[in-house]
Amino acid sequence: MQNAERKALDERTDELIAFCQANGIHIDEREAHLRVRMGNLAGESWSDLVTRLKKYWTDAGRDLERLKEAVTHYRDEVGRSTSSASPSNRRRGVRLGV
Repeated sequence: MQNAERKALDERTDELIAFCQANGIHIDEREAHLRVRMGNLAGESWSDLVTRLKKYWTDAGRDLERLKEAVTHYRDEVGRSTSSASPSNRRRGVRLGV
């Protein structure tokens, strides 16, 4: 990879980090499976936020399939904690790949 390409990729990675911080998104890549925790989604469209996350993720050179399979945790509009780890939520399409 050329220096200019590396610098551009580093800048896009910084943009991904800034987007996540601004939107209360924490991505844990230390485990075998990617884990994404999101804050309260009240007033924020789930699909809009996920679409923007996917764009920043791929622009930073990350594997989109890994993000699509991530286990996600977030709070809904009434503050209930929800996770894609439970079978009922998988059926409702909480995975980021949907």
